[in-house]
Amino acid sequence: MRDDERSIIPSDVGQAIADRSPDVDLMIGTVGDEIRYWIDEMGMDSDDENVEVFYDFVLGKFASYKEKFPELVQDLETALAISDPVQDSKYSAMYPGIWEYADIASEVSFRVPSLDIVEKRLAAGGDGKTYMYQFDKRGTTNDFFGACHACELCYVFNNTVFDYMTGRAEPKLAADVSAAWVAFARTGDPSTEAHAWPQYDTEVRPVMVMNDDSTMGIVNDPKSAMRELLSEILIF
Repeated sequence: MRDDERSIIPSDVGQAIADRSPDVDLMIGTVGDEIRYWIDEMGMDSDDENVEVFYDFVLGKFASYKEKFPELVQDLETALAISDPVQDSKYSAMYPGIWEYADIASEVSFRVPSLDIVEKRLAAGGDGKTYMYQFDKRGTTNDFFGACHACELCYVFNNTVFDYMTGRAEPKLAADVSAAWVAFARTGDPSTEAHAWPQYDTEVRPVMVMNDDSTMGIVNDPKSAMRELLSEILIF
């Protein structure tokens, strides 16, 4: 669902991409805790203050979803109940449900729109191959970022020295992730000798998951219940 009166883009984003790139190979994905990146963007003087303001931010987002999509209120409540994010003990104790609310915001603002783009692209046909990933490797700079927006970048570029969001990347996973991106850039297929990566489809829904234990492998339809519950809500 889109609010066309508020959008600066005159057409549906997923459909626009589908219509304009049916023959272009696409690799698309999200990280597990996308929205947590903005904790550090709250503009306060300390981590504790930033998290406090962030809590109000994600609570407000959840309230706005319920107001904008009243027919999906029960789905939102169910999604909140089944959310299972990696939590840190300090802030989850201070702010009940903070990471669950953040998880819903990440789903609605990032992963669900990515799935929408892919599904509309596949429905449009064309010769372009489509691959999806989910990056769940947590950063090490602190406990509250989790696997936040941009934390996969040092892995993509095999940078194991230092990254602001991630800290020090785990070398084996960095090598594996970088190899997949290089393979995709060269051939349009991210498969490597170590990791076969099938094309995405809407029946099996294979997704390459980069796990917090530094392994990676294909998972079919990860977080399927969340996808089904929130598939009608799109926030670009």
